[in-house]
Amino acid sequence: MSEKKPSTMDAVNKRLDEVLVEFFECVGELYQEQADLENIMKSGFLMMSRARYNMGAKSVGVSQYDENNMKASKLVLVTDKDDDDCVDKMFELVNTNSCLDKSLIDPVSEGLRQRKSGGKDNVETIGSENVEQSTQNNSNMSNNTKNYKDPIKWFGVLVPQSLRQSQAYFKQATDSVIKVSNLKSKVIHLKEQYKTLKKEKQVVTTQ
Repeated sequence: MSEKKPSTMDAVNKRLDEVLVEFFECVGELYQEQADLENIMKSGFLMMSRARYNMGAKSVGVSQYDENNMKASKLVLVTDKDDDDCVDKMFELVNTNSCLDKSLIDPVSEGLRQRKSGGKDNVETIGSENVEQSTQNNSNMSNNTKNYKDPIKWFGVLVPQSLRQSQAYFKQATDSVIKVSNLKSKVIHLKEQYKTLKKEKQVVTTQ
């Protein structure tokens, strides 16, 4: 009669099945999100073509704005994760004027900063100089918000609805790109997890 393998083998096999199922679910979600992104981009360019037809090709183009003075209204925050249950990197799309608010948690009243490290929340006290600097930055952000100009106004005040729809589609596309990036990161992480579990299974088998 053959000797029964340790119970650890059952745990490894169960985890392998869970990771594999999650992997294929994530891949299916990734393909769907990529298809949605492709359709959104097509719709955005179609609406832009209609706007150029209605307004004239020269009325919607690079000659309507100054690339040297352009500033991003959105930024991508990249978060590194050390937790085994999380992906290595996560991407988040945020408004430029709210970036500092993401890293500081009510610095004036609490004076605390929250950081993510090793899957645990570590809270670090901020000195008075940093709090004062943060308050100044928040004031500057408020001024930048007031000076913000909708890029669609580069092409005139009474722009056709098709141009507004084009802008809406491309805004939606930026959100979709972030989802695709996070899903790809998760797929890579699950793949690495599966390889690690396979090696662990081989070790258990030889015991």
